[in-house]
Amino acid sequence: MADLRRHEIVSERSKTKERYHKQSDNLKKDRETQNPLTPY
Repeated sequence: MADLRRHEIVSERSKTKERYHKQSDNLKKDRETQNPLTPY
């Protein structure tokens, strides 16, 4: 039972991490389109 709980927590954490990465990628793309000279 405890193992299942732990697995749920870990999967939730990875989900949030994925979402965060997607958001940062989108931000980078937006920055690139706004000013293509900046490498960031």
